[in-house]
Amino acid sequence: MTDVPLPTLHPELEALTRRALKHLESLGYSESSLGYFELTWKRLCVFAQEQSLPDGLSEDLLDQFLAHHHVPAAAAERTPFHRHLRRATGVLAQFAVHGAVARRIMKRAPSPVPAPMLEVLTQYLTYCATHLGARPGTLRGRRQHLEAF
Repeated sequence: MTDVPLPTLHPELEALTRRALKHLESLGYSESSLGYFELTWKRLCVFAQEQSLPDGLSEDLLDQFLAHHHVPAAAAERTPFHRHLRRATGVLAQFAVHGAVARRIMKRAPSPVPAPMLEVLTQYLTYCATHLGARPGTLRGRRQHLEAF
């Protein structure tokens, strides 16, 4: 059986999401992040078809999509799922407007921790990674909190 693309009512929107995914992949986003973005954007395309909205990305489409998923406006009231929906739609909108997504890359300043304490900090972070299974973002947060302390 051959894969025949099914006709879609929103070819412009789907083409935009494909280009955005390729761009995120070129920026080095992880497979899991790419999967989340792809799933969210497919849901957005399906939502646009179900609601018979015009082809293309618009502020109205994004607002209706977020309202459909009950995403609150206040950041404090959002669940991780709501934050992801807000981020995914924001990334797609940024790509649609600018043709690129700015990835936040922060240069870390040299550690203000004294040299003897730096060795202990490194051992602690190694322990967290190997024995506790802490992910890189968790390790970065722990390092920042301890350096600020």
